[in-house]
Amino acid sequence: MFASGALASAPLTADEFDFELGAGFGASDFSDTSSNGFSFSDHTDTFSLVGRWYYDGLDDNGHPRSRAPFLDRTSSLSLTYVRTDQESVSGLPAPMFGPVSTTLISETEIEAIELGLRHVWPASGWFGLASYVRSDTDGTGQLIVDGEPPVIGSGSENASTYSLGVGKYLWTNTSVQFVVTEFDVGSIDAFSVDDGRAYDLSVSHVGSINDSWSFAVDASVSQFDFDFGGDADGYALAVSLLPGNALEFGVGYSNLELDDFNEDQIYDVFASWFVRENIEIRARYQDLDSQNSFFDTDGFDVGVNVRF
Repeated sequence: MFASGALASAPLTADEFDFELGAGFGASDFSDTSSNGFSFSDHTDTFSLVGRWYYDGLDDNGHPRSRAPFLDRTSSLSLTYVRTDQESVSGLPAPMFGPVSTTLISETEIEAIELGLRHVWPASGWFGLASYVRSDTDGTGQLIVDGEPPVIGSGSENASTYSLGVGKYLWTNTSVQFVVTEFDVGSIDAFSVDDGRAYDLSVSHVGSINDSWSFAVDASVSQFDFDFGGDADGYALAVSLLPGNALEFGVGYSNLELDDFNEDQIYDVFASWFVRENIEIRARYQDLDSQNSFFDTDGFDVGVNVRF
């Protein structure tokens, strides 16, 4: 029904792979000063490594290479490492916030490891999803008050996230999936932090425009329930074009609303280019606009993936 044009007339030659390795780097910045003089700046660097095993093999079958794991109904086991370094500076000027000016400088280091599984039964179109994420956070802070020696403190946090999901290919190139995530923030020093869970329903589709161009649509809706009583709702939509098999570029939008208190909107521009049959270069620019505060952050990430 939906497989026609570029997808149906794909060339007979194909490349087969069993493994994929990737590395990425990203950075984001924010700085602003409110009308009452409060200032805040933040810089974040992120480095990631990922290894993926296609244990039934990946055959691109002449499909757009960035979407080959989806279109080939490929099963995989993945291991991802992410390190995030964040530095932020807050300034409270006198006399608005006290008799003297105050500055808070904090540095945070987060390391996370994720184990993920996607198993597909190609004949029936059903697939299962599972993941486990463990993250450890270490932070230090300096409180500097004019005329006083700095006060230095530190803290640590650990968190675990478990996800289980199920999905179904409705047609050759369309799928729907539902994922439940349970997150356990663990502890911040000796203090207990409430846990929560998330529910995500998403749909993906790759269609054809003509014999050489394709398009892709990814959409999702999410709900978050926190044990302390709060909740959040979100949705996301991304649309991309694929001219031939080597290139994909597109735009995305996501929205997250927390208890009618704050609303975050994220705008994305992204691209992927297979410079060779097995080497992908990818890039993304992202702008986050927080509606009920003065926070507005922009950032980018770039990366390379190699299949073999």
